[in-house]
Amino acid sequence: MWLVTFYGSRYVSLASIMAAIAMPVAAFFLDKPTLVIVLAAVIGAFVIILHRANIKRLLNGTENRFVKKSAAEPSVSVQS
Repeated sequence: MWLVTFYGSRYVSLASIMAAIAMPVAAFFLDKPTLVIVLAAVIGAFVIILHRANIKRLLNGTENRFVKKSAAEPSVSVQS
């Protein structure tokens, strides 16, 4: 889930949030014990809570995307 979301959107935070949502769902459909499903849901909830600021930026359209620099781009160095 994380990789699919990341490659589709280039947002690391969105990929993490989607993976957090998918974790308990996957545990349920893989017929894992109830304790595992509950723990996956709790961990997923914590991940989402920790990403509150990222969610706000995603909704506002101000979240930074991961952009791979090409080898042809010169690197900028700051000298003082």
